[in-house]
Amino acid sequence: MKSGFWKSDWFLGLAVALLVFFASGSGLLQSLERKACDMGVQASSRTPTDQIAVIAIDDAGIANIER
Repeated sequence: MKSGFWKSDWFLGLAVALLVFFASGSGLLQSLERKACDMGVQASSRTPTDQIAVIAIDDAGIANIER
């Protein structure tokens, strides 16, 4: 018994690949990625530390150490 080609694995894979390809041109995937990142950051329970160092290097400092 032969079933329709739309029930085969290759057709489903092709349909998903085309969907992702066309969705990548729009902002849909980028929006979903940003939402997932925001949810991941909100789900983390780490507390921020107060041990932060700001290191500023200007052109004079680079000239002194000669890269």
